[in-house]
Amino acid sequence: MGNIYVENGYENREDYLHCMSEDYGVSIDTVYSLAYMLGESEDFDGLISALEDLEDAENMDWQLILNRTNLNAFKLLMQH
Repeated sequence: MGNIYVENGYENREDYLHCMSEDYGVSIDTVYSLAYMLGESEDFDGLISALEDLEDAENMDWQLILNRTNLNAFKLLMQH
């Protein structure tokens, strides 16, 4: 089986997450936090839904809440 990120036009998962940050106007830390909480299996489904929800709730403090998650753990996972 191929690499889902490459098959969808991205270099890898990190490239995909950075593109989602740009596409949805959300900080990369927020995207990392969401991706970490949801798991890699939700990158093309649950993550997109969550980013769309953030767009709809732009007056709320969701980004602040999400940035308080364990971002360092996710960054460590991305290095492997």
